[in-house]
Amino acid sequence: MIRRPPLFSEYGMRIRSLDALRGIAALIVVFHHALICIPGLNEQRTTLLSQGFAADGSLVYLTPLRIFVSGPSMVIMFFVLSGVVLGFTFVGRDHQKYLPFIAKRFIRIWLPFAVAILVSFALAHVLGGMSVPTAASWFNDRIWEGQTSAGSLAHHLLMDGTQTYLDNPMWSLIIEMRISFIFPILVLLTLYNWRVAIGAALFVGLGLSILSSKIHNEFVLSALTTLEYILPFIVGIYIAEKSKPVRQWVEARSGFARGILWIVGVTGICFYPERTDVILGGKNFVLMLLCVASSSLLIILALAEGKTSRFLNSRIPQFLGRISYSLYLLHVIVLAVVCRLLSDVLPFPATVAIAVAVSVFIAWGFNLLVEKPSTAISRFVGKRISATGSQIPSGTSDGFEESRFVAGRAGVHGKI
Repeated sequence: MIRRPPLFSEYGMRIRSLDALRGIAALIVVFHHALICIPGLNEQRTTLLSQGFAADGSLVYLTPLRIFVSGPSMVIMFFVLSGVVLGFTFVGRDHQKYLPFIAKRFIRIWLPFAVAILVSFALAHVLGGMSVPTAASWFNDRIWEGQTSAGSLAHHLLMDGTQTYLDNPMWSLIIEMRISFIFPILVLLTLYNWRVAIGAALFVGLGLSILSSKIHNEFVLSALTTLEYILPFIVGIYIAEKSKPVRQWVEARSGFARGILWIVGVTGICFYPERTDVILGGKNFVLMLLCVASSSLLIILALAEGKTSRFLNSRIPQFLGRISYSLYLLHVIVLAVVCRLLSDVLPFPATVAIAVAVSVFIAWGFNLLVEKPSTAISRFVGKRISATGSQIPSGTSDGFEESRFVAGRAGVHGKI
């Protein structure tokens, strides 16, 4: 029997646990979008507060089932996860290079995205004019409506933030892409003084959230929202730097104490801003902070040894982790196609349920045919330009060998 090196056993499992956490989060986003396609099931907070369990959707939104449709919180968790996983590629590295990092990141995000947008554009030409009377307004108004011109396609492919109708979840990919270009700077600032970095992000984010409520230009709003979301990336970097002591602290807690921490994290993540594609006003910024804090707690718990890590390393969570980017990228497009094709044949809720199942299958195929080749291309390009990239100084870490191994996996899985 060959014994694996302790380093491989330790970090291999723990990074896989983050992959699985991302996969579960992506599936919750799918459930969220599926639910709001059905009339009367979009969350109406004022109605829920005034009518309680008499309101539509109360059995979902006012019970523990809420966690399974808390899609907006999951997107914020993606940002923290990206900060953690990408942070491992810098923390403790002696010579991490800027240009290879940016090139790999750009290809890794944009190439599958571009394929999805082109497919969506083609499908919109064929099916986009088909309104579904039994669907909610979100379905008919936010997917493909009037977005089949060449100019619209260009806006999408350029990721300028002004249009997202060909694939609604792309707003978060725009933020991921933009922050990737300044991510090494965020690492340097966080490693230099994490208190100053987090404090500055809080101050800037709160100010911009108040300013954003008075802005109506889509491009400006998108830019301001990107700056507001710097905070979860910085928090993720800090978790990456302090991963060893925080894991040890969690692992020293009893099973009961860990259970309480999981309940706290899951409860906190059920409360999210009214909109996440833009953060408007101080109240929504505070709710975003709650999501960041809750996401961070859940990520730290997922990093620790225990029953949860064993579950996250089981077959289904790992499968969801592998297809998470493809699933996130394609599920709204699949919803649009399946529901338009089957709405005259089946009750609309049934078509939505079928679309969710089909999304998982399509994401699996897209992962094999598009996402994995894109990853291979990104690695190749990164190696080709590695000799010309600017070097980023390293900070403190738990050890070069640990960071080197994690960085290898993060290069593949550092995605949204």
